[in-house]
Amino acid sequence: MGRVTDFMLQGRNTRLGIRKDATLANLCREGQWLIPQARSENQVAVLAFLMSISFTEEEDTYERNWNESLQQMQSLGGDGIRKRLLLLSWQAVIYWIWAERNSRLHRNSSRSSALLITIIERQVKDKISSYRDGNPGLSSSLMQSWFLACDRVY
Repeated sequence: MGRVTDFMLQGRNTRLGIRKDATLANLCREGQWLIPQARSENQVAVLAFLMSISFTEEEDTYERNWNESLQQMQSLGGDGIRKRLLLLSWQAVIYWIWAERNSRLHRNSSRSSALLITIIERQVKDKISSYRDGNPGLSSSLMQSWFLACDRVY
């Protein structure tokens, strides 16, 4: 969507009675939004989204689990096939989530979570298949483990 004001106002020179420095919390009192009625489809879309937000009195926090995730990856147990499959999957997930983030921020486009899962699965299978020429045994073991893991999930 890009900037909310650009999306909602579509070039009109108005702020809909909303202060320029207002935050979302300023626009909500006791669960009610203090926003004028929508006059365009874009405004309806934004208001529909806002209705799904609920505020609490708790301080906003952001948790970074990167170090914990790295430690988990470094301490993986099990055989080499399991470790390699988990690392391939982890690598694909990180890559595609980051690519999706960039796409949403810079191109204002997004994919559904179902499509992202399909893309990630395809990348992992393609990577496993790429081992076939150099090490057919490894490729076969990885692919069998992949299909077993997918059967358990679905």
